[in-house]
Amino acid sequence: MHYYRVKIAYKGTRYFGWQAQSNDTSHETKPTIEGSILNCLKKMTHYRPCTLSAASRTDGGVHAQGQSAKITLSVDISPEHLLLGLNSLLPADIRILACATSTKDYQPNRSSVSKEYHYYFETSRVYNVATSDIALHLPIDGDVPGAVALLREACQLFVGRHDF
Repeated sequence: MHYYRVKIAYKGTRYFGWQAQSNDTSHETKPTIEGSILNCLKKMTHYRPCTLSAASRTDGGVHAQGQSAKITLSVDISPEHLLLGLNSLLPADIRILACATSTKDYQPNRSSVSKEYHYYFETSRVYNVATSDIALHLPIDGDVPGAVALLREACQLFVGRHDF
């Protein structure tokens, strides 16, 4: 088996999260980040065995700028060709940013030393379509006494280092 460590960026707007899943009632596959990458890996390896494991799973609509993951293939592909091949097959909203050989022992979920999350809020009266998939729109009128101050106070709960 051949092991690779990859760094992935994606815009999760049209995906049902990271983990591949299916709808139990219709057996229809929902689009996920993991499923999209696995489909491309299968094409590249002519449907030989392959796996993909990530440092963490994200919910539907969540974006990532540097998700760490491990790819295990039964065929040997150079890291450069794996990166180029995947990016040529993946949809435009998923990209492999880096690829290097790895070891069997590398486990992205256990090897990660930290994770960083960013939450964006927009408080304009009018919903901004340009930021709709990266910021939560809270139509707080700036004239409401203390509304923005309360929002800033609530956001402080997320600031800092947290061990979950």
